[in-house]
Amino acid sequence: MKLKGLRPSASGPRTQENHDNARPYFIAISLIALALSIFYYFYLKIIGGIYFIHYYEYYTRSVVITDSLIKLDFSSALKYYLDSWVDKIFIFRSVPFFLVFGCSQFLFFYSNAFLNLFLLLILFRSLLKIMPPEKAFYLTLFILSQYFFIELLACIYIDLSFFLACSIFFIYLSLFDLEPEKYNIRLAFLVFLLFLTKNISYILIPILGILFIMYFLISKKRRWVYVLRFSMILGLGFLIYYIIALGFNYSFFMHDISGGTGAFL
Repeated sequence: MKLKGLRPSASGPRTQENHDNARPYFIAISLIALALSIFYYFYLKIIGGIYFIHYYEYYTRSVVITDSLIKLDFSSALKYYLDSWVDKIFIFRSVPFFLVFGCSQFLFFYSNAFLNLFLLLILFRSLLKIMPPEKAFYLTLFILSQYFFIELLACIYIDLSFFLACSIFFIYLSLFDLEPEKYNIRLAFLVFLLFLTKNISYILIPILGILFIMYFLISKKRRWVYVLRFSMILGLGFLIYYIIALGFNYSFFMHDISGGTGAFL
């Protein structure tokens, strides 16, 4: 469970000098992400999008929700939003773009590329907490250059977004393993993001929670500190999701499980 060689130094948080050393690498990653976003801008303009069987339901629902919000018909927007089996990130990533720039199929696809590139930058910043800037840069560059990354960057499905969110989550989990008093809020937000991104989190996060609680009970001297804090992190992350994504409604919660997780089972 330990990441040997990828731990923060025993002296504590990184100094300003460490952050200064990472700045050129962050600028380089940002420029590469910008170049990719420009490439996909023209690529999507030319081909019109990458269509899949569920595309029309996802796109239409986002358009209807946007139209309801523009008309200040919040009850209808909430109804269309909650009454859906779609992973909620589909709506969270596209509707803000629609509200600002207007509804279009191009923006529906491009919003996913924007989200994934943003998560890639967050992943790089997170890697700086457990490894030197040069290693973090090359690892990020390796991920960015993989076929699955390029293929899924502007795809409407959210597998790449879930992969990046999980990667960031495990980085902070390794930091929590060292210092349970730190990064609790960030971990709770990442739990919320995982639920928001993919419904399979209804299965994965409880399994992950049980495994890590067993690990803390077996390997830690302050086992109950770890167990209580970790349980509270998972609970808080789910509570935020339950309120924001499901409207604190148990029937919508069961509807979400039966539509998303039930299909997986």
